[in-house]
Amino acid sequence: MNADNHDDNLLPSIIGMLAEGSAVEPLAPARKAAVWSRILQHLPAPEPTGTLTRRADEGPWIRCLPGVDIRILYVDETHHTQTALWRMQPGAVLPAHLHSIDEECLVLDGEIRAGEFVVRKGDFHVGFAGQAHSDIHSDSGALLLIRSERKHLPELPR
Repeated sequence: MNADNHDDNLLPSIIGMLAEGSAVEPLAPARKAAVWSRILQHLPAPEPTGTLTRRADEGPWIRCLPGVDIRILYVDETHHTQTALWRMQPGAVLPAHLHSIDEECLVLDGEIRAGEFVVRKGDFHVGFAGQAHSDIHSDSGALLLIRSERKHLPELPR
């Protein structure tokens, strides 16, 4: 049927039949509750009060040195600290620096070294306040969780 050859009376009746066939019946209360229950099972639960969660894929990686990116997880403005993931590419170096507060490092993957001293996956290392260390190298690459003084790290993106 083309636009020039149609029955004008047929069109309203077809539309009426389609509309009747597409009418939605209201759900019975028990069925409605079951549907909502299934929907809610697929939604994430809200964070518990007084907590903060950063998802594994949340937040940008920020280039802070050649071959070194960080993802800031938490900033404690009161204590001037932050917790961040540090991703070191193979051959990357963190320059020697002095710690004004304790700096905590957990190696999540790979390894790092200061001279001949090696810290491997699963190892926890603390650089104590008032102490300096030499350059930190990652020959094969590493992923670190570091809690450190805020002033040494880049600002959060706005």
